[in-house]
Amino acid sequence: MNLSVNETWRIDGVYPEQGWSCAACDLETDVDQWIASEEMRLRTWWGDAWAQDEAANRANRAALKDTYDSAHEPGMLVAMSHWPLPVPLPSRIRIAIASGPPAPVSAWRDAGFDVDEWIGSSLGPGLKCIAERDEVVNGNAVHLSTAAYVFAAQDGGVMVTVEAGTREVFDLTLARMPVLLSNLALYLPGGARFVASDVDGMTRNTMDEWEKVSDA
Repeated sequence: MNLSVNETWRIDGVYPEQGWSCAACDLETDVDQWIASEEMRLRTWWGDAWAQDEAANRANRAALKDTYDSAHEPGMLVAMSHWPLPVPLPSRIRIAIASGPPAPVSAWRDAGFDVDEWIGSSLGPGLKCIAERDEVVNGNAVHLSTAAYVFAAQDGGVMVTVEAGTREVFDLTLARMPVLLSNLALYLPGGARFVASDVDGMTRNTMDEWEKVSDA
């Protein structure tokens, strides 16, 4: 399923219908119309769980507007909300493109991320960077978990970011990311498919590892 086309890049992929709201950068639907449509979909998933809770409905609408607005930011291809639980606390997932050389692994670690190799994507080898932080916003304690799946090549880079305000919601969304990433395909200007390069100091040569095991 084609998700989005912008002036230079094209993205194809498959995402689950149940529990996900997706806005592409080329979405032309009016924001209020899109939010109303997604609210109806939320009700089909969770019934009347929020029907009498106006605070929850406001939170849902704010999350949906954030998703819509994010999709139209520069460099963004797709923004999604994932609602794994019948609570107004979705995860936000954004797929963006970038130019220039990739940040080294050390830069992610210096920024407070735990960094691991990620090889389960059709985009090629990449990084999975995870960080958590607690802040105080307007006198309220706020928790934020962030995961960045980073794929870089000479032609440019792709980053898939997951953010959530509770660890439980975050973990449930991360559990679905392997499926989404395994189906994701991006095409560069001219139609060539984006393929990430090996990450210096991180990407394993599995063939060499198997040879060492065989020689043991």
